[in-house]
Amino acid sequence: MFCILLPVCVAPALVVLHIGDHRAKKLGAMSLASSSATKREELGLESAPAVHRTLYQSFRFYWTRLNAFGSLLMGFAFALLLAPNTLSTTAENGYKNRKPSW
Repeated sequence: MFCILLPVCVAPALVVLHIGDHRAKKLGAMSLASSSATKREELGLESAPAVHRTLYQSFRFYWTRLNAFGSLLMGFAFALLLAPNTLSTTAENGYKNRKPSW
């Protein structure tokens, strides 16, 4: 069901974004998806100096950019939602099993 509903719900937004991108290219406007270097080049700004980070600074930078903590929480929540269904199929009486398995 998810494989059917997701494309149907997302299709209007994708069409609108595609039309907007096509119109922007026609007008010669800069794309929002273009890289920072392209944006600086088109705006005539100086190139940014190279950033040198330590290993810890790089880890912290990408940890916040990728929202790794949120991804871990979502993964654990999904696992906790699926765990009872998975464990109940292997238990002796399913959900009616009252004695611990250890």
